[in-house]
Amino acid sequence: MDFDLSKPQKMLQQSVRNFLTRHCPLERVRELMETPTAHDPELWEGLTDQGWTSLTLPEDCEGLELGAVDLAVVSEAMGAFCMPGPFLANLCGAELVAASANDDSAREVLPGVADGETILTVALLEEHGSWDLETVEFTIGGPGDDLILNGTKLFVADAQVAHLLLVVGRSEGKLAVVSLPRDTAGVTVEASPAIDATRKLYRVVFDGAAGGSSRPRRAPSI
Repeated sequence: MDFDLSKPQKMLQQSVRNFLTRHCPLERVRELMETPTAHDPELWEGLTDQGWTSLTLPEDCEGLELGAVDLAVVSEAMGAFCMPGPFLANLCGAELVAASANDDSAREVLPGVADGETILTVALLEEHGSWDLETVEFTIGGPGDDLILNGTKLFVADAQVAHLLLVVGRSEGKLAVVSLPRDTAGVTVEASPAIDATRKLYRVVFDGAAGGSSRPRRAPSI
């Protein structure tokens, strides 16, 4: 059984390393770590042009629809260079959209992710700090079809630069996901201390934030 990378994967690996050598030297990493968000729009535009934000997205959402090994090749190189920014948070958000949204909803969001215009993050953890979905208590509700969000999410990665927050909560007792623009009234984003300064974490408070008039999507079984 052959466990080696394929020729295209080796070329991808070298391409990522070459790009990061030019655009993400250690000196630049240290500079970004000292900023409030560790986000460099020019670096983000560059990696978007390389196609990394569309790597595993479906082709009908302008993605490349490559596999887990290709993603691992890119991620390993990013880790080796300590690349700052919202790549991981955005990737998790995109996978959640693809898993929990219907085709029409995914086509609304994911093309923007593919071209780098939309950055996503997932708001999941709460005061108890558990990753177990059964412990989620955050409430999504409201009169009629209105979506009103109340509660606090902790350790939300790159929330300050994300355009859309994917909030995991409970609607009528069932797990659901609501996408909410970060600048929505009633949403407060506060910086939280973190060991890894290349991955900024935030406390996000929702105080009567209105998420629109459509019902929330059901969260996938993960």
